[in-house]
Amino acid sequence: MAATMKRERSSDKLDVYTKKKICRIASCFSDIDHIHFSFTEQLIQRLILEMGSIFHMNSLTFVKTRCLSILLSNASDGCPFSRAFCRISENDEEYSFASPFTKGLNILLKYLRTKEMPLDHKERFVLETLLHYIIDMENDAAQVPFKTLEELEERDVAIILTNHLFGKLSTSSHFVIDKKWKEEDKDQKLCPCPNTECKITGVFGDTAIGNPAVWHGNVDVIVNDQIVVDVLDVQIDHNSDRTPTEERGRSVCLLKNAQLIAETIVYSFLRKKRHPEYGQFLFPCIGVNRKEMVVYFYDSENDVLLQSSPISLHSLAGNVNLVAIVVSWLVINPEYLCDGLPESLKEKTSGFFQDAEEALSVYENELQFGDLRASCPNPKHNCNLVTNQLVEDLEKEWFQLLQYIGQPDPNIT
Repeated sequence: MAATMKRERSSDKLDVYTKKKICRIASCFSDIDHIHFSFTEQLIQRLILEMGSIFHMNSLTFVKTRCLSILLSNASDGCPFSRAFCRISENDEEYSFASPFTKGLNILLKYLRTKEMPLDHKERFVLETLLHYIIDMENDAAQVPFKTLEELEERDVAIILTNHLFGKLSTSSHFVIDKKWKEEDKDQKLCPCPNTECKITGVFGDTAIGNPAVWHGNVDVIVNDQIVVDVLDVQIDHNSDRTPTEERGRSVCLLKNAQLIAETIVYSFLRKKRHPEYGQFLFPCIGVNRKEMVVYFYDSENDVLLQSSPISLHSLAGNVNLVAIVVSWLVINPEYLCDGLPESLKEKTSGFFQDAEEALSVYENELQFGDLRASCPNPKHNCNLVTNQLVEDLEKEWFQLLQYIGQPDPNIT
C-alpha cells in the first residue's frame, strides 16, 4: 500500500513538472516567471534613466523625428534604389519618437512601474522578448559581437546586427538576407561574429521589392517579413593609402538618404497592398552603419514621411546602447506596438503623391515581392510617334526589301 502511495506521489510530481509553464523566449527552458527575478530593481532603474532619451526633450540624446517633404525625385523613372534621387526639405517642427508608439511604451512603462505583464498573450510575449534580451545583454559574452563592427565589411555588419539585435527582438527570429552576399565557400549557417559556433537564424534569399517601372531593387535584410534593414557604409578599401582605422571612420550619411527613403516608401506601399486589413499603414525602415541607426517611416495612406534623429548603437562604456535596444524593439514589432500616425501629423504630407503622380497607380497596385526580372515596366502613358518624310521614305524602301526576300508586310495581321 505504501509503495502504491509513493508511486502516486511520484506521478503527481511528474504531472506538475510536465504541466509547468516554461519561458518561450530564445529556446529558454526556465520557469516562465524567471524574468521577474532576473530583471532586478537595479536594471529597472537603469532602464528608466535611459528612457529619458525617448521622453525628455532636454536630454542631449533625445530621439526625435522630423517630417520630410519631397521636392523632386526620380520615383517615376524606373530607377533602382542605389540610384534613387530625392531633393528633400525638412519641416522645422520636431516630434517625439514616442508619438507613433504610445501603445508599446505604455506596456513597457507599466511593467517598469508595477512589474505587471499585459493580459493579452501576444503583447506579453513581445514584452518578454525585450526583457529577456536586456537580461541576456548583461552577460559580457553577449556584447562581444557588437564590439567587432568597426572592423567588418558591410555584409558582416548587416548579418551580425540582424542576428544579434533586430532578429532577437522580433516575435520571430527569422530573417532573409540578400542572396548577393551568399558566399559559396563558407558555411551559410555560420554567423560572422567572433563566436565560431554561432548560427544565424535567417536564410539567404530574394529580397527584391518594387517594380521595374518605378523604384525597385534588393534590400539588405527583411526581418520577420515585417521590417527592412539596410546597411549603408563605405566599403573598406584595403588598397587605400588611408590606415584601416581611417577607412573604418568614413561613413555614408544616413540622414535624408535617398536610397533609404525610396526603400521605405516602396515597402510601405507593398505592405499596404499585401495587408489591406491593417488599421494603419505607417511602416518603418531601419538604416544603419557601424556606429548608429536612423529610422524612416512612411504612411502610404496619408503620404507622410518621417525621419528619426541618429541613435548611437553603443553607449559611452562601449556596450550596446539601451536606447537603441528599446527603439529597435518598438520598430521591429509595429503590429503590436505601433499606434500609427498621430492625428496631428496626418496633415504634414510629403508631396510624394504629387511628385510621383504619373506612376502612383504602379506604387498602389503593381509592386511585388521577389523576382522583379519577371516583370517589365508598363508604359505610364501613350506617346505619339513623331516622324518626318525622310524616315517615311526609308520605311517604304525597307518594306520593298521585305517583299524582295519574300517576307510578309509586318503591318498585315
